[in-house]
Amino acid sequence: MITPEHRPRILVLNDQMPFSDQIPNLGDRAHQCGLRTLAERCGGVELVSGTWKPFPYRDERAYRRAGADPRVFVAWERRARNYSATRAAVEARVLRWLPQWLPTGLMNRLDAVARRHTGLDLIAALAPRFLRAYHARAFMAQLATARLALFNGGGLLADHLGRYLPERLFQLYLAKRAGLTVAAVNYSVSLGREDYRALAAPVLRSLDWHLVREPLSRAQLLELGVNPTRVAVVHDAAFYAPLGYWPVSGGEPALAMGIMVRGDRPVDLDAWAALVEALRRRFGVEVHFFQGCRKHDPPIRAALGRRCQLADDGRFVDYPELVAHLRSLRLLITERYHGVVFAALAGTPVVPVVATTSKTDGLLTLLDYPLRPLPPLPHAAVADYLKACAWALAHRESLSRQLAAAARRARDRLRDDYARLFRALVGSDSGDSRVESL
Repeated sequence: MITPEHRPRILVLNDQMPFSDQIPNLGDRAHQCGLRTLAERCGGVELVSGTWKPFPYRDERAYRRAGADPRVFVAWERRARNYSATRAAVEARVLRWLPQWLPTGLMNRLDAVARRHTGLDLIAALAPRFLRAYHARAFMAQLATARLALFNGGGLLADHLGRYLPERLFQLYLAKRAGLTVAAVNYSVSLGREDYRALAAPVLRSLDWHLVREPLSRAQLLELGVNPTRVAVVHDAAFYAPLGYWPVSGGEPALAMGIMVRGDRPVDLDAWAALVEALRRRFGVEVHFFQGCRKHDPPIRAALGRRCQLADDGRFVDYPELVAHLRSLRLLITERYHGVVFAALAGTPVVPVVATTSKTDGLLTLLDYPLRPLPPLPHAAVADYLKACAWALAHRESLSRQLAAAARRARDRLRDDYARLFRALVGSDSGDSRVESL
């Protein structure tokens, strides 16, 4: 039997778990906690937190300044390894003293703003940008003492988040250059731009395992030249997020529906207001707005509440409470991918809307759900949304059973799939699998 102190240690690159209860996005909170729960319950391993964004200045602008040449990672690695110990020590002292230099009241206000946008306090969010030697050497030291690494990618490798793509890939590149066995897990790939694909392909091909969240991501990895034997399609770890105990009421659900509207892309507020009022009139229901991100969604909730009658109190709630609310609804209309996950965990039928990538469509395929995503709502499509809602309500009982069963299967599969992954990681030897200079 492996005792806790002898469990194999796996470094989690770009880890958000230390501040998971402050992450603005609920889906990110859930899949971070789900991965930890999987490691604790079925892995027999210890996950060690790696620095979140140790190289935030290595972004798309830096990549463009270098001529958009994938070989830039070679120069960036040289720089990361050559910061002096003296400079790093000075920056460490600055980091310790910095909180004392700013008035407490001002710091508290600035920390609140930073947490709402990033989940981190102000100094933790900004320090890697300015104290570069300290953070680079700390990250390289973590790699030097590790043998195994995970990258919990979520939806980060996507065109619409391309600003941060070089930094994320650079961490993976460094991990392989250091000789680590690396698995990229719980993620989607949506890279259509050729320059992004050229940057990502050599790094992704070098990784030892890929656990992607839907078949379309697997297809894209194969297009990038990743060995198909290294890729598996595995459900999102958010299905394994701990929910706690929430009593499930029997009988008919309340006369209520929910909506989740993305605040991080253009929103036709008049169209959503018309839909809310049409739902209330046609189906005799209250409509609740659920926020998937406390950074982007509160302004949409406030603006929509001024245009139509919403039944919720406008609070942002964490995902366990959100799932509890969903259990009492007739259905959920969601633009958010993790809204589908939460609805499945609640056994609540969902009317899906296209997300920022194809990931929602892939998830619905895995769940074998009959409704496909609707396009983002323009005013002319209100009738189409009402038609989809009417169909879902007419088949509510069967859809509810189907989603609940699919969520149970997802949890069982996750436990088995990650148990296999952890066994493979612990038993592996990365020996000659590191990335050579590009």
